[in-house]
Amino acid sequence: MTLEGWLYSRPNRQELEHSISLILERTSTVAMLGVLVSLAKCDLTLLSKPLLPLISSLQLLIWLEFEQIDHGQDFGFDGTGARASLLQEDYQELLEFNRLSYRSDELQTVILHLWINEGIPLVEQSRILRDWDEHQLELIPEISKSKALRIRALFGRSNWQEKQDSEGEQVFQFIGTTPRDSEEEVKSEAALWNLHHLQIAVTCRQILDGKREKTLEIHDQLVNLLTSKRQINFFKEKLEHQAFSKVIWAAIAIVLEPPNNILSEDLQSELNYLVETFPNLSISLDGFHRRQSYDLDARAFIAHVAPKLLRELQPDTSVRVSAFRCLIGVRDGDSCAFMRSWIREYGLEYPLTQELISVVPRIARLITLTYAFSEDLRIDEAWSTLEQNFVEESFHKISILEALRWTPEILIELNEQEPRSLQLGLDWSFLMAALTPIIGIESGDKAAKSLEITLLEEAFYALLCLRKTIYEDRSSSSDEDRYDFMKRSIYLDEDQSHFLDMIVKSSLNKITIKIDVLIHALKATKLVDCIILVHIVGTLTYCFIEQTSSGISGSVGNSFRNHVASAIGAYLFELSNQEQSDLQIIGDIEDIWEKLIDLLSLDTWQPLIDSLSEADPENLNIDQWLTHFFNRFQDELFPRWRIRRKLYGVGKLAICKKFRRVLFQKLTQHQEFLPDHRNDESEALVQVLVELWDSDCTWIINKQSRCQDLRTLLGHLQEIDAVGARSLADQVASFLSNPGS
Repeated sequence: MTLEGWLYSRPNRQELEHSISLILERTSTVAMLGVLVSLAKCDLTLLSKPLLPLISSLQLLIWLEFEQIDHGQDFGFDGTGARASLLQEDYQELLEFNRLSYRSDELQTVILHLWINEGIPLVEQSRILRDWDEHQLELIPEISKSKALRIRALFGRSNWQEKQDSEGEQVFQFIGTTPRDSEEEVKSEAALWNLHHLQIAVTCRQILDGKREKTLEIHDQLVNLLTSKRQINFFKEKLEHQAFSKVIWAAIAIVLEPPNNILSEDLQSELNYLVETFPNLSISLDGFHRRQSYDLDARAFIAHVAPKLLRELQPDTSVRVSAFRCLIGVRDGDSCAFMRSWIREYGLEYPLTQELISVVPRIARLITLTYAFSEDLRIDEAWSTLEQNFVEESFHKISILEALRWTPEILIELNEQEPRSLQLGLDWSFLMAALTPIIGIESGDKAAKSLEITLLEEAFYALLCLRKTIYEDRSSSSDEDRYDFMKRSIYLDEDQSHFLDMIVKSSLNKITIKIDVLIHALKATKLVDCIILVHIVGTLTYCFIEQTSSGISGSVGNSFRNHVASAIGAYLFELSNQEQSDLQIIGDIEDIWEKLIDLLSLDTWQPLIDSLSEADPENLNIDQWLTHFFNRFQDELFPRWRIRRKLYGVGKLAICKKFRRVLFQKLTQHQEFLPDHRNDESEALVQVLVELWDSDCTWIINKQSRCQDLRTLLGHLQEIDAVGARSLADQVASFLSNPGS
């Protein structure tokens, strides 16, 4: 813009033409060429003399044809990217400059108009055509040859005939013939059109995801796209059907988002026509397809905009069919997007919202049965029946736990032939995708909070009951040793892991509520599922590290870690008072204790620890939380060598001063827990003592008994030849024998 604006400001025509000649003589960049093209659009008379070289280049005219396809490069210029990088005054000036009407003109069309109407001197026309024919045409790459020949035909004066139009005006009509594009050119042009339509779809997706601002400028551009028969036909001609649908639905989704203007009657009528096709929307029950995260096709945009459009649909049965099909969609991500938009549009109290929530467990169950019996024709009948019952409001609500066992009557015989544990099941990925917008909703409404907790309870109960059934089936086996291992190793499948991840990551600020609900469900089912707890605590730790390392604050309060660790620790501590034989345990309890220590200390991500300083108040909390956690649960923690090794690993961190003192005192009181041979535990313990001496030796030497305790510990560690013990012992002895040195 700077050079272009400078050229516009030349004091007279002579200065302008001199500046243009200098640019043409001394530069060879495409960027400079773009400036001259924009200048030509602004002042067409320049093309007859100083900018005549632009017309002389056949290759440039070919490029200008491709520019017509790729004009989307400036689409949505006034988005948040440009706004964020400029001062407001500069941004507004640049925006107004970018919106100048001539900048959207197609230069090739302008040149052709001048050419035919003799705005370019005939002598220059003859010279240019002779140069094309004798020199330039043979230099054009084969892939663009037919395009070059078509341009040559358009610029041949004998191919135009002057005639009167219906209003008596003299106009020129093309009477020549143009060659068809080669197969290579068709492919090349198709690739450019695909790139252009993808740019539109990406821009629209960024707006829906809140990564870009929608403005009235973008709104008007998209309305123009949807209402211009020329543009619609152009896209229809150039794009495949799927790509065309993507562009149209992406545009519709953004046009209906605020800020917007009142839609014309014609556009509203077109939208009403499109929504009438919703009852015939297809659904996908293919597991691989449903798990895809693609969100740039027509169905992804339909999922977002459908709730708004369904307001205009009649009768009510069509609305219910459409809502049912949009809820299932073709991907779980579409199901989530539809429910989120639906709740935003209608709210939780709306009757049909409640019915959609109620049918989700049945759909999740029937998807699982479809995977199991996909080749049986009765599956299609089961889906038709469920859809009909939803439309006719003839199904009764069941909980997620009840859905785990629910089977349509027509499939009961098939399902009963399966083993007991396989007779149960839900599609956890769909279930969570459809319910996440409800579980993650931010609302102070008591009814919304109650619904959220109810759904969480039902979901946790269902998953735990399924795993309890598998545990009991394996426990009943006569091969006791083999199944004792197997019943403790009931790992989460991919869908169940994804289900738990979505629960954790949706509204992290509510994680304490979710943990409390999970612990309540564990107690009620009398199942100690360490694998679920390990997964959830690990996901929480990852989320906190990810946000902290990204500089994001506030979305996950640090204090939640202390609550989660305390709540789960208290649950595990209660178990220690029960007979192990009375417990149904999946996984290893020690794994949970280790994960809780990681959660409190962030010890799983060393780069973050290395960046922390003791002066940071938040790090004092880490030290306090670890100390409190250890003091509260030490009877469960310290007797376990794996946990001791983990505690020593944390204790050597510089920020854990108070925690290190507590560890030292615990060791001096319970020397039976000292390592009895050289190993990882003994090496970690020596590192704790090194950090204690280096950073806190005053605390040691201020009390004679502590000095003696340290000597005792180091004496034992030297006896087992622990790594680093002798060096530290010599250092301590040297200092204590000559403290003034």
